[in-house]
Amino acid sequence: MKYTISHNPISKQNPYVQGADERIPRFPSERDNTSIGIVNSPANRDIDIFARVTVDKAPLVAIKAEWLEDLDGTSNWRVEMPSARAFSVVEYFLELKGAEDLENGDVKTYSYTVDGFSSVDSVVSCEISGDILFINLKVRNFTFQRSFDFSGSGTIRVAQGNPASSKNNTDKTNIRTSVKGFKTRINNNEITVFPENGCVSIKNQQGEILYSETESLEFRINSVGKVVSLKNTLAASKDEMFYGFGERFNSLNQKGNSLDVRVYEEYKSQGGGSRTYLPIPFFLSSGGWGHCVNSDRKVNYDLREDNSWSYEVEIENLGLECFFYMGSPSDILKHQAQLTGFPVLPPDWAFGPWMSSNEWNSQERVLKELHTGRKLDIPATVLVIEAWSDEKNFYIWNDARDCSYMIEKNYCVMDKNNIPYRVKPWWFTDSLVIDFTNKLAAEWWLKKREYLIDELGIDGFKTDGGEHLWGRGLRFSDGRTGSELWNAYPHLYIQSFMITELPMLTERPGI
Repeated sequence: MKYTISHNPISKQNPYVQGADERIPRFPSERDNTSIGIVNSPANRDIDIFARVTVDKAPLVAIKAEWLEDLDGTSNWRVEMPSARAFSVVEYFLELKGAEDLENGDVKTYSYTVDGFSSVDSVVSCEISGDILFINLKVRNFTFQRSFDFSGSGTIRVAQGNPASSKNNTDKTNIRTSVKGFKTRINNNEITVFPENGCVSIKNQQGEILYSETESLEFRINSVGKVVSLKNTLAASKDEMFYGFGERFNSLNQKGNSLDVRVYEEYKSQGGGSRTYLPIPFFLSSGGWGHCVNSDRKVNYDLREDNSWSYEVEIENLGLECFFYMGSPSDILKHQAQLTGFPVLPPDWAFGPWMSSNEWNSQERVLKELHTGRKLDIPATVLVIEAWSDEKNFYIWNDARDCSYMIEKNYCVMDKNNIPYRVKPWWFTDSLVIDFTNKLAAEWWLKKREYLIDELGIDGFKTDGGEHLWGRGLRFSDGRTGSELWNAYPHLYIQSFMITELPMLTERPGI
């Protein structure tokens, strides 16, 4: 009998669910226990599957796969990979024994390089320019700079990245100090920089601690020596409560939880807290302060410890901007709105009862529901027609050629191999995804919907379905990748419907 074995290390790149034939984790680090998944078909638990593994070109080691289960006519297996140090290269290929024949018997070699972690080695120097403190830090083979800007009322801006500081600044009030312990005051705030780990502590004029880092900054570094994420750990009180982080369905107070800021289509199963359509990297503390990570990239908050909290954020070119706000909840929200923009009052009709169902997919059905509502004296100011199952009744595109036009004009998101990306999950599966960073694509998109406004007289759009970007390497026309646009894409999607009024932006104004 002929058998096939399959192993797809990163597969669909679902951010939360990994397939039976994937590598866990997809991108291993020195701290991970790495394993690989294998699927063979047809199901047979009596065969033997081996992974031939080498670490940094050492002699091959044969590791036998463990049978896990038979499911849907296949057998699922797992191989526990050997531990490896940071930046080690692990290569492996698979062998099937005990089978009469192996379909597609070419041996494919897989590999991964183990990510490492580094913390601050030393504090090189501190500088003061006006209301800004610059701290230069040594990390492995690069210098990293942080700046704490105290010029904002009730706001501390923390910027991080490559050294730029005040080296070109001719302001003679600059002070450059070799650090063996550094303490200074700026705008009635007392700032201490600890030389052993670069941690920063800030007290107000009453001596109350506003900001206190409990661990050195930690950097995750990939195979080519590039920093891919940064982690910061700060002090918290045992009874402190944290509110915010976007739309969450598990609790108001998120103390005790680990949360992701990652736009994700979880449909009806978002109660766990980590998965949400609408994450926001901003929260308020019951201690009278708030914090914002001003980034479109994925952020993870760890709020499980009694006396500390941390955030880890993916970064590019070492750049990151955060804001620390002080004051009442209303003050903190005003500070945040000054960064992101203040909300605009919706039209009156948006505040009434809405009628909606995604199964009303014909004019006859819609009219029936309207007449029934009036007959039963059920008020409504909005009728939402979703019609997922039969869009052709509502989206009539003259001269439409299926998907070919989008592909021909490069209006769709591409994968890392320059092939049009298609939706992976269960909702709109295999559909193309339009590239809203391309102004011409966005204009074309809206043009095809003008008849809905001009001829049918609709008042608005439900901009659903913008949460289907899976894959770090997805490519967009403005040069950004999937990891940069996971959280920004819904914003671009919504903005495309305002293109006749607002210019298309390549960068988001704030969060």
